Amino acid sequence: MSDTFKSQQDWRYERKFLIENGDYRMLEEIILRNKMYFTRLYSERQINNIYFDTDNYFCLVQNIDGQAQRRKLRARWYGSTFGQVDNPVLEIKIREALVGCKRRYKLKPLDFTKRFDVRTLSNCIAASDLPETVSEALTTMRPVLLNTYTRRYFISSDQRYRLTLDYNLTFYKMATGNNTLFSKRNSNDVVIEVKYDDQSDDDIETISNDFPFRMTKSSKYVQGIGVTMLNI
Repeated sequence: MSDTFKSQQDWRYERKFLIENGDYRMLEEIILRNKMYFTRLYSERQINNIYFDTDNYFCLVQNIDGQAQRRKLRARWYGSTFGQVDNPVLEIKIREALVGCKRRYKLKPLDFTKRFDVRTLSNCIAASDLPETVSEALTTMRPVLLNTYTRRYFISSDQRYRLTLDYNLTFYKMATGNNTLFSKRNSNDVVIEVKYDDQSDDDIETISNDFPFRMTKSSKYVQGIGVTMLNI
């Protein structure tokens, strides 16, 4: 059994900027004026994530506490949130202090055409060819949050820094049973991330100092739980 369908064990930094009630068009102009000469990369696309956690929200607590070593597990796909999903993946985000990496595993196609429920997702995971350690971890977790957003991609002129701009953030609380999605919340916030390998930390201040907003800790998972469950 192959552990991953695409090796992505390189450690990288992810520096984030959360702009509350941001205008993504204006923010894109700021990105394109940066001293590192960012340009558009790829077409924008919609990203959908289902986050998994334990009943006592172990992953959430790890993130809020800022623990140096932590994990986050999610199912991800691109395009329409509802309908036929042909290429979903399971991602494990691994964080070690300031750097992180991802492990990705192919999932069987999903069909959310008639309804969006946990059973469809569970059947998909059970039918997928996942490593035993991943399958065992999933037995102690359940899907707790769906979030969607539109992402635009940029790259610096020296090709060392990739930047993403996420807007149209939407969050849904998930529960078991047929009526899986409720507590839908929209956000006007915009999230910018600068991503680069662990050998390219030298120019991050050049990038961040040229922005009129501050680098900050930001997690869409924590934000989503806050607005759908805690109303904050």
